[in-house]
Formats: sequence, C-alpha cells, structure tokens
Amino acid sequence: MKKKDKKFPVGGLILIVIGVLFLTESLDILSFHWSHILIVLGALFFVIAFTSSDKGAVFPGTILLLIGLLFILKSSHIIYDPWYDLWPLFPVIVGLAFIILFIFRPGDWGLLIPGGILMFIGIVFLADNYGRIGFNPGYIISRYWPLILIIIGVKLLFDAKVNRGVKESKDDKIDMSQ
Repeated sequence: MKKKDKKFPVGGLILIVIGVLFLTESLDILSFHWSHILIVLGALFFVIAFTSSDKGAVFPGTILLLIGLLFILKSSHIIYDPWYDLWPLFPVIVGLAFIILFIFRPGDWGLLIPGGILMFIGIVFLADNYGRIGFNPGYIISRYWPLILIIIGVKLLFDAKVNRGVKESKDDKIDMSQ
C-alpha cells in the first residue's frame, strides 16, 4: 500500500496567523499596520522553505517580506520619498527574489537572468529618479524597445538551428548502427 504524500496545510496556517493578528487588533492587545501581514506571510513562506523540500517558497516569501518592509519604512516616515521616485524598488525586489531563489536552488542558473535584468532595470531607473545618471532610460527604452524583439527572435532562430543540428547528428548515429 502506498503512503499518501501529506503536505502541510499552508492555507490553514496563513488564515490562523491573519486571524490572530486581526483579533489582537480588534481587542486592542496589539496595534499593527496592514503591511505587518505581508511580513508575517513572507516569514511563513520562509518557514515552509526551510522545513520542506519546496524551496520555491522563498520566492513569494522574499517579495512579501521586502514589500512589507518597504511599506513599513514608508509609513513610519523613515523613507519619506514619494512613490513616483520609489517605484523602481519593486523590480529590484522581484530581482532579489530570483537571486535568493537561486541561492536555495544553486543548480538553476536560469534564475540569475531575470533576477539580474530586473535588478539592473530597477537600479537604473532609481538612479535616474535621483539624478545620478546623465541620460533618460525611459526615452531610450521607448525609442529602442524593438531591439529586444529582434534579439529574442535571433536567439530563437539560433536555438532552433542548434537543436536541429543536434537532432540530425543523433539520427546519423542511429542510421550508422543499423
């Protein structure tokens, strides 16, 4: 008889934690900001990642934790800048989530590509918002974005040619052995 794969009821745990937070708020035991929920949920995803084989839970955990922290810092006026200057932090946070996921899954090198791209884009726009670079990245992207399509198209054609060459060489080996 096979054992059923019992998974931890994450949804139940999340509902209990949120319920406890709201109950302590309504009974005037604890006062919390709504962004505390994001931090608690992010921490729960990290607990799941550390206690199970599902290391992918660090991705939403990182995003929720860092966005919750950003909102707390903004609402307590530690960060006082307007959101139109801070928006590039969001792609940086998602990029960091990819990098942290790579740390938990070191063999998956593909995670570094979107992580690096998102962090680079966020840092460039953040530097532009604070006048640290001498060019307008928004103008450059709006003008030259079709180059991204061209590069992706060339890569797809190149990959198809390489894969077709590998398949043909495998077919040649099979024909030679008969």
